[in-house]
Amino acid sequence: MHELSHASQQDEALRRSRLDDHARAVIHAIAQDLNDVKPWQPLPAGIWHDEPFVIAARIHGRGPYTDQVAEASQALMPRIDRDITRGEYAQILFRAAGKVHA
Repeated sequence: MHELSHASQQDEALRRSRLDDHARAVIHAIAQDLNDVKPWQPLPAGIWHDEPFVIAARIHGRGPYTDQVAEASQALMPRIDRDITRGEYAQILFRAAGKVHA
């Protein structure tokens, strides 16, 4: 019985690692989009709320896992309470994404 519980913990750790990697890939894609398209313009107000869901759906399609990836991405995205450009926030997100494995 203990081994079954242990395997479940390993499965959860692998699932969490995969989810984190996918979330970092979403953040990296958002950063790339911000950096590639008019990086001098002001950062849109809804970027933190909307963009993780848009990009996660682009990468993973629609479904419950996509929502989990988007929510995990939001948790890793720093919120900024000042006016910055798209390019400045892209650099912040590139650092937040760290090394992307997905």
